[in-house]
This record gives sequence, structure tokens and C-alpha cells, in this order.
Amino acid sequence: MGEFRILKLRYASLPVAILVLALAAQLLAAQEQMPVRAAIFTIRNLDGAPDADFEQQLSETVRLEIGNAGYTLVAGWEKLLRRGEPAPVNGPRATELARAVKAAIAVTGYYTRPDAGSVALSVQCWETAGETLLGSFTLAAPFDLSYYNLLHDRRGGLVASAEKFTGPPRIEAIDVAAARGLGTVTFRSEQDGVEVLLGGEKSLGTVADGRLEAPVGLLLTGSRLELELRKPGFHTLATTVTAIPDIRLPELLPARRFTADLVWNSGQPLGVGGTFNWYPVPDWVFVGGAAHLSAQVPGWGADDEYTVLHFDAGARAGVYLLPIKPRIRMFGATLKLPFRVGVTTGFGALPSLSLAPAHPAWLDWYLLAPMPFLEIGTGHTVFTFRMDQRYSLGLPGGALERGWIERQVPDPDEDDGTRDEPVIQMGVTFKW
Repeated sequence: MGEFRILKLRYASLPVAILVLALAAQLLAAQEQMPVRAAIFTIRNLDGAPDADFEQQLSETVRLEIGNAGYTLVAGWEKLLRRGEPAPVNGPRATELARAVKAAIAVTGYYTRPDAGSVALSVQCWETAGETLLGSFTLAAPFDLSYYNLLHDRRGGLVASAEKFTGPPRIEAIDVAAARGLGTVTFRSEQDGVEVLLGGEKSLGTVADGRLEAPVGLLLTGSRLELELRKPGFHTLATTVTAIPDIRLPELLPARRFTADLVWNSGQPLGVGGTFNWYPVPDWVFVGGAAHLSAQVPGWGADDEYTVLHFDAGARAGVYLLPIKPRIRMFGATLKLPFRVGVTTGFGALPSLSLAPAHPAWLDWYLLAPMPFLEIGTGHTVFTFRMDQRYSLGLPGGALERGWIERQVPDPDEDDGTRDEPVIQMGVTFKW
């Protein structure tokens, strides 16, 4: 009987052992479960000119949302695109590329701009094996800080739809930590030597070899980072970016402190002049000097039979009214304006010398009225057009009476056979 009872106990323990083994097998299977791989395609603009920076910003945000949900992100589909082929935004082509990189799902999307302050985003999730649309969402809202919270909510519904087909994605403990806090952010820039400051106070380091890896602690993905970018010889830039693992920094503009002009004046056609300016506020406010040498030749504007030489010397000051790189937003697209405008004023003296035997000479003083100027181009070398409206003071010893100095041109329709035209300057400006 004793032996029988022992055998009975052993037989009774078999179901328990089998149950334990089954649970262990399930746990092992769960641990060995391969993660669900996802290919995230570039979010493209469909209603205007491509905006690479904004497309990258939206794409990185969607990529992080899917990655933080537990899916393993795979790359390499970019290399499979045909020459000149853009990233697919839906359909069989996306699933074809995703299958080629062994991804179980493909996430595509596009955006439009209904107006200057809003973004309409559409995202789809495709199952690659059967080319089945697992889920999608559309988000149209003002593009501000709340946009990322709304995007996070929409992602939850998209992932829930995908999990019905793929099962729950595997996520490791380290991935959970990454989802809760970025830890490190990589800043990328084509300009080495740029110092990145958080909030304009804490330095995160300086860009070298095109990148800067900076610890940011448990900073949530999608947070807004207020940065200040500095580099000697360049304009300091304050900017706000979205906290993602890889951030591309905007370009800093060189701070130009000096310019030199070579100009021609329609009021003194037989002559050439130049100016040299210093910018106490780089690229915005300038002061400087101007000089111009010209001649009046008989038959070319001189009233008598002798040539008259003019030497113009004066001081100039001015200010720009448009940014260094002007741009406007129109119909959802950013247009870069290839010009700047400003206002300049000044004063000067105009000594004149006649080559007549008696060698008469005059000295006229003038004020330069505040007049607009236009620069075509925004780089190192630009073409310049200025109004040159001068007012003669009519002081003793001068050849000009008090009043505006204008150019006289023949006009048979006028009583005296001439008419007055405003004077303009045209030239080229070099900046450094």
C-alpha cells in the first residue's frame, strides 16, 4: 500500500508538471518573440513646393511615436527608390518597399497647409504581406504646442488598429526608458563651431564634424526646446525646436560689418563713385562716406565751351527695413525674397572746377533727403539701386541755387524745352 500511494502521488503530480512546463514554454516563447518591424516613410507635402526641414520634422515625430509604441523601426527603403522617385504616400509601392526591408507594417503619410497657421496631416498603416490598410487618421489643427499632443492621441488609435493584425509589439525595458525620456539628443549642422545653449543660458556644447551629442536627461519626446545658437562672426539665432533624438539646426547667417560700393549716378553720367560703410549693428544699421568724380563736357551737359570737373564728397547713414534673408508664406509655401530694401540719408559738399582760362571754382553744400534703396540679392555681392534726391543749400560761393538738384533732359513738349527727372544711383555692393 505504501508503494502504491507513492506511485499515486507521482502520477497525480504529472498534470501539474505539464502545466508548469507549458507556462515555461509560453514564457520562453514570449521572450523569443521577434519584434514587429515597421518601415516609416517620409511625410510629404502635397500642396506646394517641398519643405525639406518641415517634412523631416513631421516624419521624425511620426517615427518616434511608432517607435515609442514598441515597434522596431527599420531603414534602408530609401536606397530602393528609383532615380528621382519620391517616397510613397500610400498603396502597393509602400508595402513593396517595406517587404524588401523585412518590415511587417508600413507607415505612410502626407500633409497639406489649409492656411498659414494650420497643418492637415494624414497617416496610414499598412500590413505588408497582404497590402491591407490596418488603420489611418487625419489631423487638421493649428500648428502649435498642442499639435503634438493631438498627434500622440491619434497614434494610440492607429497602433490599436495595427495590433489586431500584428499582435502586441515587443518592447524591451531599455525601449521603455527611451520612450519616457530621450536622454541624449544629437544636433546636426553643416556649420562647425556653433555653440548650442538651452534657454540661452546652459551651454550644451559646440558642433564639431557636423554633429553635437548633448545629454538632456529625461526630456519627453515632443517637448519644445528653446535654443540659442552662437558662433563668432555670425548672427546669434534664437529658435524653438521639437525634442526628438536627431535635430537639424538652422543655418546661422554671417554678420557682415563692412560694405564697399561702386556706383554710377544718372545726374553725373560722365563719372564714377564709391562708398565705404561700417555697420555698428551688423547687416542692419550703417554709417560711412561717399565720393564721386565726374565731368561736364561741352555737348554732354555743360552750358559753356569748357569742361567742368566735379568732386562729390559726403557722409551717409542708413537702415534696412527687411530681414537679412527675407521670406514670406503664401498658400502654405515659404517663398524666399531675393532682395532687401532700406532708407539712407546724409549730407555732403560738391566742389567744382572749370577748365576755362580763368579757372573759376565753386563749392556747393547739400543735404541728401531720406530716400529708399533696393538691393537685388542677399549674399556677399548685390546690385544696388538708390534714389539720389539732394537739396542744395544755396550758400555763398556755390554755383547752385537753393532747391532740389534734379537732372534736366530735353523735352520738346515743355515750354523751355526741358524737364526735370529724379536722380538715381546704380551700382554693385560688396559685403564682408
